[in-house]
Amino acid sequence: MNSDELGSKEKSKESIGKVASECPITSADESGLDAGKSINSLLDKADEAYQRAEDTFEEYLDTLSPAKRVEHSMKCVAADGYIALSGYQENKPAPFVNVNGEQSLDFLQKHTKQSPDENAVKEYKVRGHYSDKGVKGKHFATHSEKQLLMLHHMDGDHRPIGVTRDQCGDCREAFQSFAYHNDVTVVVRDPNFYRIYQPSGMVEVYDLDRKLVHKTSVDKNGMVEPPSASTVAAHYTGRPW
Repeated sequence: MNSDELGSKEKSKESIGKVASECPITSADESGLDAGKSINSLLDKADEAYQRAEDTFEEYLDTLSPAKRVEHSMKCVAADGYIALSGYQENKPAPFVNVNGEQSLDFLQKHTKQSPDENAVKEYKVRGHYSDKGVKGKHFATHSEKQLLMLHHMDGDHRPIGVTRDQCGDCREAFQSFAYHNDVTVVVRDPNFYRIYQPSGMVEVYDLDRKLVHKTSVDKNGMVEPPSASTVAAHYTGRPW
C-alpha cells in the first residue's frame, strides 16, 4: 500500500511511537489520575482523537441522503493520524483511508501469533460472522480501530485512537493480544471509556471522569483476564471489560 491508496493523513509535529518507553504507565488508584501525569497526557491525546472522529463522522453523515444517513449511522469512525470508516465500502471518500477487511485480517493474524514462551495472553481468535463474504473474520476486521491499528504499526507510531462506538469484545481481544505480542502500549477512547492496553497484557479501563473502573486480573496460571464483553452490542455497550 502507498500513501495514495491509504488516503489523507493528518500531519503531526510529534510521534508518540512506542508509548511504553516514552510515557511510562503509572497505575492510578480509584481516586483518579492526579498521580499519573503520563496517563493524563495519553488520555488528553485520546480525547483529541475521539473529537476528530466524532466531527468527521458528523460531517460525513451530513453529505448523505436521509435514507443513507440512517443506514450509515450504524457505522463507526476512528482517528488519529489517519481517519477510518468501518465496513466493506470500496473507494471511500476523503478523508477516509481505503483499507479492506482482508488486509486488516491478515495483519492481525500475523501480529498476534503466540510463541512458546508467550503464555500470558492468548493469540487473537478469528471469529466468523454471517456477513464475512466468504472470508472468516473479515467482518470484524473491517472495524475502524483495527484499520488504524494496522496503519499505526506500519508507521511505527502507536498514537492514541478515538473511536465513535463502544469497542466490541472482538476488538478488545485483538488490541489486548496485539499490545502483548508486539510489546507496545495502545490507548483507545470510545464514547464511554478509555482503555490502556499494555505490553504485559494488562488492561486498565478508566471512565470519562478518569477514574479507574477496571484492571485486568491474573489467574493462578499467569493468564491475564480476557474481555468479558461479547460481539453483541447489548453485551459490550457500556461494559468496561
